[in-house]
Amino acid sequence: MWGASIIGYGLTTYQGRSGTVDWFPVGFSPRKAALVVYLMGGLKANASLLTELGPHRVGGGCLYLRRLEEIDTKVLARLIKRSHNGNRGVTKHVSTGATRRRRAV
Repeated sequence: MWGASIIGYGLTTYQGRSGTVDWFPVGFSPRKAALVVYLMGGLKANASLLTELGPHRVGGGCLYLRRLEEIDTKVLARLIKRSHNGNRGVTKHVSTGATRRRRAV
């Protein structure tokens, strides 16, 4: 668990404008407006898969899904696997906002 409502898998180093933090390459959080899947580095690198996914929104490293039953879960699984496999070690990202340090609980 990362905070109160994020389930994260794996460990990577995130380099943002505010410094370096330990983070996860793949995560999930059930939010009120949407299910959020965190895919560090997996969205831009796999943009072609997003066209096959179904209804979604993208923001930063987040994939927002309104309803799981509306998307192709096989495509989602491929996105998650590719994102995790592509993030071993240090991930360099430029944060657009403040970066907070979080640790696994």
